[in-house]
Amino acid sequence: MKRFVVEWLPTAEEQLAAIWSTAQEPDEITESSHLIDKVLEQTPLESTTAVDGYCFLRRGTLVALCPVDKARRIVTVVEVKAADAGH
Repeated sequence: MKRFVVEWLPTAEEQLAAIWSTAQEPDEITESSHLIDKVLEQTPLESTTAVDGYCFLRRGTLVALCPVDKARRIVTVVEVKAADAGH
């Protein structure tokens, strides 16, 4: 059962598509985005790092920035970037 609804802003979806289209391993991008969705649906507050009202979540090859609306139980992915492989 989902505890939170995860929404992606169109700009975040466009960023994800751009990352996927230029990736050497697009399947890794797909897997990482699915992991982000799964974690944010279940445990967004426990699994993220909070800074200035936003939560950061790194899974696999992606990092997502998302505010969490606890009252409405909605997580909105507002930005996604490729994770720095060195960190």
